[in-house]
Amino acid sequence: MLKAELDVEVIKSALLAGEVDDAADWIRKAMHRIEIYRRVTKKSKYDARYRFLESLMGYLSGDFRLDELRKNIEKIPGVRDMFVDPEEFRTFLDSFLYYVQLSADRYNIRYPSFDGKRCDDK
Repeated sequence: MLKAELDVEVIKSALLAGEVDDAADWIRKAMHRIEIYRRVTKKSKYDARYRFLESLMGYLSGDFRLDELRKNIEKIPGVRDMFVDPEEFRTFLDSFLYYVQLSADRYNIRYPSFDGKRCDDK
């Protein structure tokens, strides 16, 4: 299984480049791999990662706002040590959510209705 840090970096890079479909595809594939792992092993090792990706996809779909995304992520058991040291989690989350919000605002992201245009482009 690929590292959780790779998920974050690929998703962030895709969003910053305006490749929302690529980010959504990555999220879906990562969630699918976790589901397969769960079915095969009967272990919940990657449940925190799955819930993180699920929350992120919900935000991109417009199901909730950024502050709700932050709360959802912070409530996930085990998320604090999934990406970085627990002491650095707040900084990591602030940075990641900044880039997600920047991309969502810049490209008017509401997946799957995303049209590939920057905001205010005519």
